[in-house]
Amino acid sequence: MSFEHNDFALFANFPHPVFLISPDGTILEANKFFIDKYFSQIKEIRGKSIFELISNELQAPESSARRKAVVDTVVATGQHMIFDDDAVPSEAPCTLSNLPMERSHAF
Repeated sequence: MSFEHNDFALFANFPHPVFLISPDGTILEANKFFIDKYFSQIKEIRGKSIFELISNELQAPESSARRKAVVDTVVATGQHMIFDDDAVPSEAPCTLSNLPMERSHAF
């Protein structure tokens, strides 16, 4: 899966942080805005745990735990969730959706 794929082309240059994670928090893809804003010092974030990055790189373990709980809820229920997190600065609330992935999009 990649933002270069037509299904995700919209997000490649989206002017807000966008990233896709697996149910366990592994980063599958992230747009340039996300990487530049939060993790510009890391060469490759694909394959890393978003929860570990938030906890270690952003020094926000409480935020990491809260986000993991939200991700677990979204995965378990399939419900869309919007939430704010003061520990990780953002211009807009975070939005999580459980998107079914087709085998053809796996990388």
